[in-house]
Amino acid sequence: MGNGQADALEKAAAMGKDPSLGTILETLHQPATKSLDETVATILPIETTNWRTPLLSFLSGTEKPNDPVALRRIQHRARGYRLIQGALYNTDVCAPLLRCIARPEGANLIQKIHEGLCGNHLVTRTLLQGLYWPTIMSDAEDLVCTCQECQWMGRRSHRPPPPLQPIVPV
Repeated sequence: MGNGQADALEKAAAMGKDPSLGTILETLHQPATKSLDETVATILPIETTNWRTPLLSFLSGTEKPNDPVALRRIQHRARGYRLIQGALYNTDVCAPLLRCIARPEGANLIQKIHEGLCGNHLVTRTLLQGLYWPTIMSDAEDLVCTCQECQWMGRRSHRPPPPLQPIVPV
């Protein structure tokens, strides 16, 4: 319904008709973009920031957002973290300090643990011993869901099914 004008303009252009009155029509006499020969491409390395960067800069006092909403958001997020000798740690009332690592580093660690000597499903227990990143559980679950051996050797119920209970019509 809201695209009626755009549809009518497209149909008029496709049929080669003049558009209706009130429509601005611009005819290009040269290409709107430069040709590939004229274009100079500069590839710059992309600076990737991981999830720890805003927390590290806020807790170390090097950078604070100017926007009050962003400031409140980072203050709220930073409550659960501590900066100890330049390293970021996740804190909880009843849990030990967990050293925060980047997600690619954690995914690599999960892969190594899973393929190692003790790899048979000890990933979660091993990782919860002192490391943290926000997607730790979903990364471990994704690894197990995509591992062929884990899918074949997963837990199977050896218990017989419970007896069926008929539903009596009322």
